[in-house]
Amino acid sequence: MRHRKKNLLAAALLAVAVSSPTFAQPQAVSDEALEEVSGQGLQIVENHNASFDNRGPLNSQNNNLDSVQVNDTAMVGTTVQYGGVLANSAVNTTSNYLYDAITPPPPPPPGGNKIFSKSFVQENYNEAVNHYNDANNSNFEEEIAIAGNLNKETQRVNTVPEAELPVEIVNQDNNNNSVQLNESAQSGSSGILLTNAAASAVNSAENYFVANGVVSTVGIQNNNQKAVNFGNYAEASGVESIAAAFNAESDATQMINNGGTLLEHSDTKTENVIIYDQDNNNNSVQLNDFAQTGVTYMTLKNIANSSANNGINVVHVTGDVKESSISQNNSQTAENHTNWAGAETAIAANINKERQIVDNGHYVGDRTPKDPKAQIIDQDNNNNSVQLNDHAQEGASALILENVAISAVNTGINLMHIGGNTENSELTQENKQEAYNFNNTARGDLFAGAGNVELGTTQDINNYWTEIQKQDNNNNSVQLNNNAQGGVVGMVVKNGANSASNTGINILSGGEVGDLYTPSGDFSQSLVQRNAQTAENHRNEASANYEEGFAVAANINKQTQVIRNFTTDDPPDLIYIYDQDNNNNSVQLNDFAQSGANSVILSNTALSATNTAFNLMNAGNITNSNIAQTNIQTASNFNNYAMGSTAIAGNVEFTGSEFYKTGEMEVGQMIENIHAVIPEGMEQNNNNNSVQLNDNAQTGVNSVVVANIANSAANIGFNMMNTGDITDSTVGQYNQQLAKNHVNYADASDFAFAGNINKQKQYIYNCNCSSIDGEQNNNMNSVQLNDNAQSGMNTLVLLNSAGSAANIGVNMLNAGTVSGSSIVQVNRSSAENFTNRASGNTAIAGNGDFGVGITFPTLP
Repeated sequence: MRHRKKNLLAAALLAVAVSSPTFAQPQAVSDEALEEVSGQGLQIVENHNASFDNRGPLNSQNNNLDSVQVNDTAMVGTTVQYGGVLANSAVNTTSNYLYDAITPPPPPPPGGNKIFSKSFVQENYNEAVNHYNDANNSNFEEEIAIAGNLNKETQRVNTVPEAELPVEIVNQDNNNNSVQLNESAQSGSSGILLTNAAASAVNSAENYFVANGVVSTVGIQNNNQKAVNFGNYAEASGVESIAAAFNAESDATQMINNGGTLLEHSDTKTENVIIYDQDNNNNSVQLNDFAQTGVTYMTLKNIANSSANNGINVVHVTGDVKESSISQNNSQTAENHTNWAGAETAIAANINKERQIVDNGHYVGDRTPKDPKAQIIDQDNNNNSVQLNDHAQEGASALILENVAISAVNTGINLMHIGGNTENSELTQENKQEAYNFNNTARGDLFAGAGNVELGTTQDINNYWTEIQKQDNNNNSVQLNNNAQGGVVGMVVKNGANSASNTGINILSGGEVGDLYTPSGDFSQSLVQRNAQTAENHRNEASANYEEGFAVAANINKQTQVIRNFTTDDPPDLIYIYDQDNNNNSVQLNDFAQSGANSVILSNTALSATNTAFNLMNAGNITNSNIAQTNIQTASNFNNYAMGSTAIAGNVEFTGSEFYKTGEMEVGQMIENIHAVIPEGMEQNNNNNSVQLNDNAQTGVNSVVVANIANSAANIGFNMMNTGDITDSTVGQYNQQLAKNHVNYADASDFAFAGNINKQKQYIYNCNCSSIDGEQNNNMNSVQLNDNAQSGMNTLVLLNSAGSAANIGVNMLNAGTVSGSSIVQVNRSSAENFTNRASGNTAIAGNGDFGVGITFPTLP
């Protein structure tokens, strides 16, 4: 009986966390029970009588909650060494310089003939913690520990017709935990580092050392960084103990009502709704117009609701390095929305943290065909996404350029530029990186629950009786349009949405800072280049007593997008769709996006776990040396682990709602075109877990690595040596890679279930009254390249991955004569995609996609 009580109590506690907006108030629970809970962060905007007494429409309204918005010509042409626009974030920016001239990096070569000797140490220790709660009662025999963030990211915008007047929205921006730059914002600006961060934890650290020569020196450059965003830790002890660690919103994070029924509506209204320009960004990064065009920085970052670290180490020696030891190291941990709970009953969860609802319907009563229709001229709905439009970041130049939304991201770069010879010296370059995004761990004796849950559709867009001129709906996606990032120049150019991502680069060469092609001089003794990377996205672990405990580890409703374009059956009438892109867990590049880009690593990542590592040695002759280039990579995406008497591990889409026409469950990607016409020359793209490149996207790109990755686990390891003769030396190049995508493990003494349910489902319904005179592209777990996409590309590694587990390991040695030497090149790779393992008295393992009439068995 006690077990049943405890399980019911755990369920009740979870229900309270997601259903009661007053939970964070002092009277809701006692101080002892509350421990650490962050309370309300709520924005409510009510627009009534949108047009009243001939006063005109809603011309311009900006609604920002915990967001960064830069408009017009703000910060145009600004010159700043270190700058940032920050909202509700924890940010550290630190740098160390050791060279002659006080100028922005990259530093110029030193004047004269300055030789450095003995030692130098340059270190940055950064810890950025944002919205972190710790409730630890394990040493006090307290029975309850609660650590959480409740209703911290809720935005409601309600625009409704009144007094028989139309609703006209000329320009409205609704940003929730987002970064939005419009017009010419920050264009032409320059400096060392610029960070735009909203609701994030961000660390940036740089070390620069410049000399003409180095003799008998021990040099150390080190960046030690930890960024924690919305993390919770709860631990309690005792027979009746309960621990809960959570981030929760009582309903959808962002709810936008444009004269619809979502927040308020009267059945008697018949007014028109016209949306000329509306941007709805939830946990997203959006750059429009000429934002950040022509900017020049060493590091440029736009970060929304994420944890992000970047570390740069630069050693620039124009002459020789003799009898010295120089090491460069980046040690980075990024944790975003991670929870840990331990007690007899333990719950660790993220609930309703990534949910967006937009209702563009404007009538629910009787209609006639002559009634006016709503009109959407231009609407962008971005949920956990990155969207760049127009000329955003065109011609931008940066060593690191990142646009990141609701992710955990690490970037480490170690550069040694030695113009002369390296004699009897030891050089070490290393990146140790761990990125954890939406990971939960629960350890309970009787009950352990770990998971990420949306109580409904992740992105729900309702277009009722609505003409659509242009609408982009992005859910957990990256979308670049027009000339965005065209001609961009950077060592790392990264766009990441709802992902865990690591990028590590180690380079030894000659020339100026960032030069890959000019070789260094002759080399002797030792070089170690190493990247150790772990990326985990939406990974859950639940462990309970093996004899009587109940364990659940799951991701629920994290990948569902529902788009409804419809009119009523009675009276029958048609609506027209001219340009609509619906991207769910996808990467889409249109027009000339990223055309002519020049980089070392160019990546677009959506809802994935990715590691990218690049080691380069470009030198002259090698004599009596040990050279080792190593990449060790683990990528885990949507993996779950459960152990107990009853163990359930899985990924499930099960919203509970059905398509009214057929009774089909609304899960995966649902596109409902009822009485909808796509005219000739017009287009609708529906991408689910897919990569789609259109028109001239990525044409003429020049990059070592180009990766477009959607809903995957992917590792890319590249070791490259370009040298002269190799004599009496040992050279090793190694890649060890493990990629797991949608892999579940359940280990139980009684009942075990491991599976993926409705995770690869796309349902497109074009009714018999609909007409596709133009073009409709429906991509499911697919890669589609159209027109001239990726034409004229120059790259060594190209990866377009959709719904996959992928490893790419490359070892490349280009040398002169090799004598008296040992060369070893090894790749060890393992990839698992949609794999399930269940062990128990009753064990079920599998992947299933179900249609009409699915029912689930009652859980034990």
